[in-house]
Amino acid sequence: MRPGDIVIFAALDRLTREGPYKTLQILELITSRGATYKSLAEPWADTTTELGEVLAALVGYIGRKTRQDILRRTSAGRERAIAAGVKFGRRPKLTVLQRREAIARRIKGEPAESIAKSLKVSASTIRRLKE
Repeated sequence: MRPGDIVIFAALDRLTREGPYKTLQILELITSRGATYKSLAEPWADTTTELGEVLAALVGYIGRKTRQDILRRTSAGRERAIAAGVKFGRRPKLTVLQRREAIARRIKGEPAESIAKSLKVSASTIRRLKE
């Protein structure tokens, strides 16, 4: 795209299937490069006219505000979950007892590969364990 180009698409929902936020990102990319866009199905999505520019800016603002609201709500939800004791991330492959056993066997000089085989994990999992 170059400044002055016009990107024409059949409808906004054909621009991407990744939702409204991604659509707004694409439209922002088009305008940031100096090009304009026009939707054949949505006459308001036309930055080749002044009214279209205003409406596109308004839709962009609403999209950014929606994204901020989503981030705020998910952050608050995460904080509530942490306060309730929810643990995030993968569950450890080894129990605390198995980790202690593996570390003790490593200290005695047993190869990580044989420890891993007996515990049914990868050798790299054993090597990552801290003494």
